Amino acid sequence: AGVANDVTAAAGRLVIDSAPGVGAASAIETTVASLDIDNTTSGIIQISETDAVNLFQVLQREDDSITIAAGGAVEVLAAGTAVLIDDTSAGGANADISITAGGTLTVNDIVKNDSANADADIVLDANGDASDVAVNAAVSTAAGDVTVTADNGVTFAAAGSITATGAGNVVVTADTDADDLGAGRVINMADGSTIDAGS
Repeated sequence: AGVANDVTAAAGRLVIDSAPGVGAASAIETTVASLDIDNTTSGIIQISETDAVNLFQVLQREDDSITIAAGGAVEVLAAGTAVLIDDTSAGGANADISITAGGTLTVNDIVKNDSANADADIVLDANGDASDVAVNAAVSTAAGDVTVTADNGVTFAAAGSITATGAGNVVVTADTDADDLGAGRVINMADGSTIDAGS
């Protein structure tokens, strides 16, 4: 028999207001429809979702990392309040934001890493032959790199942008698995969308 999830609410939203982190020792395993997480003090956020999940809010108020790994598609909801590390200090760990989807990853609200740590990166990764990353809102770091990878394509809407401030690099890769499967193995940018790497 398999190991049971920590939280199962297939049609519900998991709301967590925490002080010492969320899944700091090991990732919280979930089967939920959406996530609303607010961590007010130190401690990492780690979620392992079995299938698709919507991100209403994932807010890290200290200089610690956010890791969301899902077995299905992931959407950062436009109706939510973003995925954000809201701490400008460089005193913590690497303070990365990592969102991995076993399907298409759609960014409809900001994904922002305000940590001043030079290794405070953002990674957006869509896995599966037909899986895209759709950047429809702003993705930005204050100091680190931004890496976007998709086994199929990467698309930018007019409001979509990637900005790596400071010395951060931007890497955007379509057809990461190089298997020539899927119909949209390209990078498409609508008029008005931008990519701005650090200096």
